[in-house]
Amino acid sequence: MLSEKAKEAYTDYLDASIHYCNDNLFDYIGTKLKIDYVITDSMEFNANCSLLPEGSYKLNIRFEVFEKIFKILNTLLYEKNMKFYTIVSGERKYDLKKANIYLELMHHISCRLIIYHELGHIFNGHLDYYNSLSMNQQKLSLFMDSRQNQLLPLESQVLEMDADAFAATRLIGQYTYSPNIKSINDIETTLLKNQLHALLLVIISSCITFSIMGLGYKRESVNHLESKYLPLRTRQDYYVRCVLNAYKVLNNVDLDADLELLDIKFYREVLYNIEQYVNLYHREALGFQEKEIDSSNNRNEMDTALIRHSDFLETF
Repeated sequence: MLSEKAKEAYTDYLDASIHYCNDNLFDYIGTKLKIDYVITDSMEFNANCSLLPEGSYKLNIRFEVFEKIFKILNTLLYEKNMKFYTIVSGERKYDLKKANIYLELMHHISCRLIIYHELGHIFNGHLDYYNSLSMNQQKLSLFMDSRQNQLLPLESQVLEMDADAFAATRLIGQYTYSPNIKSINDIETTLLKNQLHALLLVIISSCITFSIMGLGYKRESVNHLESKYLPLRTRQDYYVRCVLNAYKVLNNVDLDADLELLDIKFYREVLYNIEQYVNLYHREALGFQEKEIDSSNNRNEMDTALIRHSDFLETF
């Protein structure tokens, strides 16, 4: 049962995210979209969006995913997990007050990745396109059942990638914006050291979300030319590349500074370590076996052929 306090917090997340996207749209074309939302516990998938008959849009969020993200981040930011705290904060001395603020900030980012992905389907016109094909008005969603997805495989993959790119751009625009960093540091001095630190928190928080979605869950390989969705590791890799590109463009950064931290090759090495924290949580708290969920699973989803495939889809 969702508490009133939690419901209010999640409502704020949704209101703020929709408002942010609508403001950007208004600045661009002078109009805003009507978007309703529901926070529920009675749906199969974590999130989806739909185009309503009257022309407005509806966003549905299963609150359990937000709750799960909070529980995992809360556990990872305990003092006993000092290594994770140091990765997040850049500090070697534990500070409970800061840990709680990092928890709130990273929870915002992780949840808004899900929200912005669904809003990407709305603001980038995916739902209108889907409806224009005279198909049944199924819901485009983060975890839509492939059997309900009537789009062609490559077409579906392109739309999902586009929604991820939308989410990446929104998060970077929001959390690496200098005035927003200053506002966060007004709460606690030096919480965010600089824009690069904010970038790292966006990537780490996003990796937590992707890990909860199942990066390490052992699964069978699929034919990527026939699947409606990119393999999850391939998808995260594309998303992180979008994050890095958005950071470079929106912040006009000196590309010679902190070169390693702006290189996708670095994250292809280290994100397995971030993911493993979530995998260990699932094993220790929920009883999963190592062979069932581990960062060593599904490494084939990072094969060169799949990365090239996502590069090819990006040209559409």
